[in-house]
Amino acid sequence: TAYVHPPTYYFLTGVAAKVEHAITGDGTHTAARTIGALWLSLAVWLIWRLLVHRRANPLTQVALLSLLIVSPSVIFASSTTSPDASSLLAGAVMLAAVLLWEDDVLPAWVVVPAAALTLGLKFTHIGAIGLVVVYL
Repeated sequence: TAYVHPPTYYFLTGVAAKVEHAITGDGTHTAARTIGALWLSLAVWLIWRLLVHRRANPLTQVALLSLLIVSPSVIFASSTTSPDASSLLAGAVMLAAVLLWEDDVLPAWVVVPAAALTLGLKFTHIGAIGLVVVYL
């Protein structure tokens, strides 16, 4: 059922899984599934950096990120080998691009490569791009 998605997620996950397999000796499929934790970690790190950038209260940061990590849909998506594992990171990238542009940290053109990366991971991430367009 994943034939409709671009190969970007599978390529990146496959390369990371082969590296993990070489280091740990885990099976390739197990390694690919554990790369979901890497996708989740990158997303949580980026969201945390945005919260720090926006001067969110540390208690708010901990509460928000903790609830996000233990969400059943996030756990499921992060523990399977599918482009769904990249969804949280894709949304975080789009959010970062827009918020950092809005705060005059990054130029407006950064939104375009962020959108390309987001769409390159999974075509249904077009929803995140649409939200950004509506916001802008």
